[in-house]
Amino acid sequence: MVIYLTFISLGLPDSVFGVVFPAIQEEWSLALGLGGLVSMIVISGTILSSLFSGWLITRLGTFRITLFSTLTTAVAILGFSVAPSWLWLIIFAAPLGFGGGSVDAALNHYVAVHFRAHHMNWLHAFWGIGATSGPLLIALFMQFNSSWRTGYFSLFAIQLLVACIIMASFSLWNFHTRKSPSPDEVDALSESGRIGNPEGGIRGKLLAAMAVFLLYGGAETSAGLWGSSYLVHSRGFSIKSAAVWVSLYYAGITVGRILAGFLSFRVSNKYLIRFGMITALFAVVLFLLPQHALLQGNFYGAPLILLGLGFAPVFPGMLHETPKRFGGERAAKIIGLQMAAGYCGSAFIPPVAGLVFQQESTGLFPLLVFVLSAGVLFSAEALVLFSTRK
Repeated sequence: MVIYLTFISLGLPDSVFGVVFPAIQEEWSLALGLGGLVSMIVISGTILSSLFSGWLITRLGTFRITLFSTLTTAVAILGFSVAPSWLWLIIFAAPLGFGGGSVDAALNHYVAVHFRAHHMNWLHAFWGIGATSGPLLIALFMQFNSSWRTGYFSLFAIQLLVACIIMASFSLWNFHTRKSPSPDEVDALSESGRIGNPEGGIRGKLLAAMAVFLLYGGAETSAGLWGSSYLVHSRGFSIKSAAVWVSLYYAGITVGRILAGFLSFRVSNKYLIRFGMITALFAVVLFLLPQHALLQGNFYGAPLILLGLGFAPVFPGMLHETPKRFGGERAAKIIGLQMAAGYCGSAFIPPVAGLVFQQESTGLFPLLVFVLSAGVLFSAEALVLFSTRK
């Protein structure tokens, strides 16, 4: 429950800056590109901390990383709330990204090693709850004529409360540390399928795994970022209606991960990922159906929900399989590399897609998501092949 709560707090600030930036822009008369600069610094800090997460976990342990990162994120959010100029937003963006990336990788490794697959799916569902709640909390404060700063300060208070709960839970983390498998126990655990020694070439498996995360990060973020533009410019939706469908896309991811958690009692991660990506590809095919009298109204928005449901099991399922595929000793470092690849996909693929849409048409959106989703499915199947080959 402490880890679930931490993931809610991790998701809270992730979706807030885009909501408040119009108010920030108006207050300081900023150019639109400066908002992208802050976002880029946050993502860069996240990528950097993910790359070093394996080293940090080995030396500091998950509890210390989680506590320190939560406090770092809280200080960064407090800095946003009291920033006297946009330059201070850029300064505090670095610790916000670094704190979020390190705790994300550390907790994903901890759950992959110590808990079953349903907990990993539900963990990321709780992140979705936080990501959904952040903008709603900000909107609540701004609705009552409060400043965006008040909203950020409320996020700081929540983050500080979570840090206190983490500190109070120290004995629980020690329990799992004592229960961690020793090197002598790894072979016994591998027989039950909980943690496996790697088979096949490490390089091939690592490249395939990083390709999954790179392409999936680009697909998930591109669908959320450009789905609204596609519905408005290519399917004639109103801006308000398109925004609702994009919100339902994220709700589909959250609900899908809750369902995947229950299904994981009977179905392995391999099959959940495979069926999920086939579902996502089917959703894109629905986007491509030509306009028809029978396909009116909200038909072209509904595939976004199906797309979210299909995407849902990929990220948690891949992370949970890491100890089994690469071995317990390598898991922390490999998880950090995989997550860094996912963040790179989220950071760079959507902007490039936006440039293409600007030059051509948003009608290419389904083709983009189809190519990325097909790449995820192909890379995931290649990873399964590398993992089972002697």
